[in-house]
Amino acid sequence: MSIQYILNWIAPVEGSSWYSFSVCEARLTFRSVSELQVSMDWGDAMLDAEIDVVRILKSRTTPNGSPENYYEIEFNTPEARIALWSTGYEVVLLEEPQLSSQTSIPISDEA
Repeated sequence: MSIQYILNWIAPVEGSSWYSFSVCEARLTFRSVSELQVSMDWGDAMLDAEIDVVRILKSRTTPNGSPENYYEIEFNTPEARIALWSTGYEVVLLEEPQLSSQTSIPISDEA
């Protein structure tokens, strides 16, 4: 899954009440996925999605003895949920982090 990953929340400087964010493009990959369930309602949403929370709800051991977790990913926008069993995940940063006043990387006007 391609994501914009927030590495740091940077506290407001003196005289300001606004946070800054260190953000970069990243790839989220789950390993050895089974029992994948995806439910998304794109009705009135744009093509972007915003993850609200990632939870581990259960754990078990695979037949070959590897630990495995049941992950649930809930989205703010659109109304969506992804659930899956996986032996783990990794986040790979695809670029250098950028400082942003938003929780996302601003879209450039340059094409």
